[in-house]
Amino acid sequence: MKRTYFSLGTNCTIAHNLKYFGLQEKSGLSDSFISSYFSILWLFENKFNIVSNSMDLYLKKIELAGSDTIVHVPSGLVMHHAFSRDENGFVVKHWRDEIKEVSKKYKYLGDRMRASILTAPNPIFYITHDVMSDSDKDRILTSWQAEISKRDDAILRIINQARIIFERNLKFVLVDVRENTREAVSSLQGVKVMGVHYHGDFHDGNPSHFGGCKKGWREVFEQVEQSVF
Repeated sequence: MKRTYFSLGTNCTIAHNLKYFGLQEKSGLSDSFISSYFSILWLFENKFNIVSNSMDLYLKKIELAGSDTIVHVPSGLVMHHAFSRDENGFVVKHWRDEIKEVSKKYKYLGDRMRASILTAPNPIFYITHDVMSDSDKDRILTSWQAEISKRDDAILRIINQARIIFERNLKFVLVDVRENTREAVSSLQGVKVMGVHYHGDFHDGNPSHFGGCKKGWREVFEQVEQSVF
């Protein structure tokens, strides 16, 4: 049976590799976000609809890793690639002038992703380890968003909520997640836990490349393609 793969983050690594190996033809809503586990839970609870008439009120610019970025406050999503940047890599001063076009783009992606989840014959979601440090969570997220993201059962909550919201036994692949996360989902059907083995063949020959190790990700995808779960 044909499978449809979705990246839920927590950054663009999975989406980059799915596209690189020809397993994802269309961009997904989460492909370019930095997401905490709370943000992924929020996306399912809201059926991937992040756009509202009050979008301007829900976005704020913050400092991040020597640069800056835009955060969608209700979800805690870091919309790192949504707005234009200047020659120094900083978000342009008049970024709010782009909100209308950005909203149009993400409404389209959210609507398409929701429709695909409802109609795809065999949707499978990839989630990787939480790339946002606890200190960044405390700084970027509200206190209760950060608390939910740090819980050992955060991904368990995501999976259960996703299945309830979409009324389907959705399948998940968890890559390089922490041991306590593995234990929390160990009794669930339709969940595969995997790790990426590093062989040194990094994207663009750069060990710091966000895509990581090409052979390692290819092995993950091949195992998932060949598995029944």
